[in-house]
Amino acid sequence: MIIQWRQQILKYQIVSFWGSEDSVSLKLPVMSHYPADISLFFKIVSDKSAKFGTLPGDVENVVKLKGGHSDICRFSPKDEVDVDNLELVVCNIMDLYDIALRESESEKSKLSTKQALQSSSESVQAPRKNPIVAGDDLESRLERLRGGSFPAS
Repeated sequence: MIIQWRQQILKYQIVSFWGSEDSVSLKLPVMSHYPADISLFFKIVSDKSAKFGTLPGDVENVVKLKGGHSDICRFSPKDEVDVDNLELVVCNIMDLYDIALRESESEKSKLSTKQALQSSSESVQAPRKNPIVAGDDLESRLERLRGGSFPAS
C-alpha cells in the first residue's frame, strides 16, 4: 500500500503543522546527598518528523506554529499567539481550497473538451471510399471526385 501511495502522492497538496515549543520536560530526582533534580527535554514531534518525506516544496508545506504539542490544536480568541496560529492554519487551508477549485475547473474543462471532440468526431461522416478501377488514370479519378460520381461496385 505504501508503494501505491508513493506513486500518487505528488498529485496532492499537503500541509503539516508542528509546534516550535513541542517538548516535554522530565524532572528526575538525583539520589545523592545533593538536593537537585535533573531536567531532561524531549521533542515530541521534531520539524523533520512533521514532514511527510522528501517532497518538493510545491507539494508539501510544513508550517511552524508557536506553542507545544497540545497547544497547537486549539485556539483561544483571547490569546494573541493562538490568534496568530489560527490565522496561519486558516490561510493554509484556504490555499488548499483554492488549489482544489482550480484543479477541479481544469479537470472540468479537459472533460468538456474531450466530450466535445468525441461528439464532433461522431457527427463527422466517414469519407466515401473511392474505388480504384483497373485502368483508371489520375485525371479520371480526379474528375469523379469533383463530380461525386462513383462507379457502382
